[in-house]
Amino acid sequence: METIIVMGGSFNPPTRAHLELMLAAEGEMRNRTGGSVRGVFVPSSGAYLRKKQGEGDPDRIMLPEALRLSMLGTFTAYGPFLSADGRELGTETVRGHTLGTLRAIREENPGAAVCFLLGADKLRGFPGWKYFEELVSEFMIIVAGRDGTDVRAIIDSIPELRKHEGSFIVLDQPDGAADISSGKVRKALETGGKADDMLTPEVSTMLKNWMKDKDIHTGGTGL
Repeated sequence: METIIVMGGSFNPPTRAHLELMLAAEGEMRNRTGGSVRGVFVPSSGAYLRKKQGEGDPDRIMLPEALRLSMLGTFTAYGPFLSADGRELGTETVRGHTLGTLRAIREENPGAAVCFLLGADKLRGFPGWKYFEELVSEFMIIVAGRDGTDVRAIIDSIPELRKHEGSFIVLDQPDGAADISSGKVRKALETGGKADDMLTPEVSTMLKNWMKDKDIHTGGTGL
């Protein structure tokens, strides 16, 4: 049976941590199932990103939908089983996409097992997501530890998560993913710090070119 791992998010910008997390999840599921595994990155819409960061864009770095999708597309260089899917892009209003996206991918791939890849930093708030019950009832949720987070302890401590503990697959934080986040990249660029080590070379180049085209100046490129 084929397994499809779906990772959603803003990816503003995509980082090495996103890539390493997906690669670790792919390896885990391939070992568990013995079958083929695909990883799909699904960036959220610009409308969601504007709501998340605020209309005033306090970070000043709010990447366009097409650029984020193209950046994710470069991850295929690190595994032919990786792809980027833009189905959530192009919407003018923020909608709850996750459940619909997972169901659509499942319908498009009869017989495949579809899993949702979730960072441990989002786990505590997961029960508050719209359609939480449907998500944990219909799909396996892969959660990766982060910065020493004890994922199992979190699941055990929250009744809504503990009720569905069988729906969770826990991964150790992959090597190279610690202390990397999109927010830290943006902050580094704002302050002239170094961000290159948090990005793949392809994404770093694309980000640098975009900033140059937009005439976005920081205390130093950091790239």
